[in-house]
Amino acid sequence: MKKRKMKRNKEFGLFTKPSRFKVKKLVRTFSLVSECLQKGFAMHELPVINSILKVVLRHAVDNKVKKVVAVHLQVGELSDLEDKWMQQYFDYLAKGGIADGARLVIERTPVVMKCSDCEFSYVVDLKQEKAMVCPECGSEKSSLLSGREYFVKNLEAI
Repeated sequence: MKKRKMKRNKEFGLFTKPSRFKVKKLVRTFSLVSECLQKGFAMHELPVINSILKVVLRHAVDNKVKKVVAVHLQVGELSDLEDKWMQQYFDYLAKGGIADGARLVIERTPVVMKCSDCEFSYVVDLKQEKAMVCPECGSEKSSLLSGREYFVKNLEAI
């Protein structure tokens, strides 16, 4: 019996042969990345939107959805994700699939801090606050409770 040698594939893991779908998706992603780099656009939204789209598609398939109409997201105010780029990347990555043409409905979550001294939780207005000081005791020692998260809140589908 003759042993076949498998080639190592660095892009898709050890000793695997990529499917045509993965190769097409990878080529589309690389072309988007190079286009954005040439134009000087920020790209930190791309991996986030890619993971959000994976969640959306997984739930759509599990629930036998024919078409995703809208994706409701909850995004923290401290995250540096911009709505415009999130929608553009989503449109690009979802092209040709069941989420093609779906709109993102983005709800911003306020920044909530918890004082380390008195354990009082308070909302911080980023536009007005220069220093995050506890309104209850005046301490500057606090920890972040919310404001950097992003997640899929719900889906509208047919």
